[in-house]
Amino acid sequence: MKEIYDWVPWFRELAKKITEGGETYLIEKANQVAWGEDPPLLQYDDEGIDPFSFFYFLALKNVSSQREKVYSSVHQVFEVESPLPDTGVDDYYIFPTPPPAAALFHDGNTFNFDLLWRLFRQAVEDGPTIRPDDFKKVLEIRGVAVTKLTQALFLINPQYFLPVDNSTSCLSEALDFPDILDIKKEIERDSGYKEYLSVLEKLKEAFPGCQPYEIDRFLYETNRRSLLPKAGSRFFEISTNVYDNETDYWDNFKDNNWVYTGGPGLEKSWEEEGEYPLSEPKRGDIILVRTGRKRGRAIGIVQKNDYAELDGLNENSKIHVLWINKSERELSRQTDQRGFNKASSRTYSVFELINSLIGSSSENGSELEPEDQKPKADTLNQILYGPPGTGKTWNTVNYAVAIIESKSLDEIEHDKDVRQRFRELKQDGQIAMVTFHQNFTYEDFIEGIRPVLAGDDRKDIEYKLHKGVFK
Repeated sequence: MKEIYDWVPWFRELAKKITEGGETYLIEKANQVAWGEDPPLLQYDDEGIDPFSFFYFLALKNVSSQREKVYSSVHQVFEVESPLPDTGVDDYYIFPTPPPAAALFHDGNTFNFDLLWRLFRQAVEDGPTIRPDDFKKVLEIRGVAVTKLTQALFLINPQYFLPVDNSTSCLSEALDFPDILDIKKEIERDSGYKEYLSVLEKLKEAFPGCQPYEIDRFLYETNRRSLLPKAGSRFFEISTNVYDNETDYWDNFKDNNWVYTGGPGLEKSWEEEGEYPLSEPKRGDIILVRTGRKRGRAIGIVQKNDYAELDGLNENSKIHVLWINKSERELSRQTDQRGFNKASSRTYSVFELINSLIGSSSENGSELEPEDQKPKADTLNQILYGPPGTGKTWNTVNYAVAIIESKSLDEIEHDKDVRQRFRELKQDGQIAMVTFHQNFTYEDFIEGIRPVLAGDDRKDIEYKLHKGVFK
């Protein structure tokens, strides 16, 4: 599935070529592209051909009726060496596409040629250093707002920037973001670029180790509800030691957005599924990737399973995934050593998968709740723990509202307005949520409160927490 991101190196090379060639080069080449009849990009002479308008206008042509002609022409005119993704496959061209009336970074009367070139050169760098004043001035151009500017920055450098648009809004509540309109207003203020960087950092922290273009793809799929883990989704685990216990194929997994296995072993045939259920993972299920018994590598959401489709059970098949976490974590020594199997709590409990993303995107509000994982206690001072995706974050919402309103969990769980009341109680100061650093574990928490309960061992502390002794 690497093809779904092949547009990234193509766009990056194009941007760098334009930076090296400069103003005259872009104007000359843009006039040679087969845009179609009366392209707005060329209607205002040379002044109307700035790099932001060029890239946003190019994104506008990302429709099946125009893509083949325009993108092939750009590929040839600019002599781009990176392969052009198959223009007949829509799935290879998932990136922001502007409305026709908003493709240019000028209104046909007022042009900010030098400003746009200056910001463009800053943005193209591998580690871009953006001048806040330039960012702010571009935002102030008539017809340019946060969504338009951040989408264009993403097209220019999808390895660093991310759009702030409707796709981002689907995770506002899950990541404790303000409403998307409030985010945009904040960015448009004097500290605009600083606020934008804050959004970028928060999104990147939520998807550890993932590239911005991978994050954007997941946000896109989440926003259109086409690839969502839902109640009933299952957890599987797979080893990167595909053919033996020595060779690690993680780099191949990571670079191509897939996982696979060399087979169930010499003693079994491919058809002998049993406890080697390769054909079971379906779209929306979760794959945990490990190396050996102690090294967790990544978490991905199943997009397509060759083993269950035409390719069948053989060494050419793969399970295609979208990565949402590529940060290494230590696993329990008791992790199963089989090459592929359904995950046990010993494996996936150490992954801090962003369960809130899953919970907020489910149509019916239900979380991923494998059997026996749903919290049952209805007392104060509870620690909700468990594997990723088991409803810890959103069940905390239920607990908090139930406590304040003196209701049972059963009453709260069947109340459709509980999330709204949670937000109101939070705004009133009756509820506060604290997010610990990703490396802060349950064990760290226990050790942290041990001095408060001097002399108690871990079991005593856990007992007192359960009984409400610790306040």
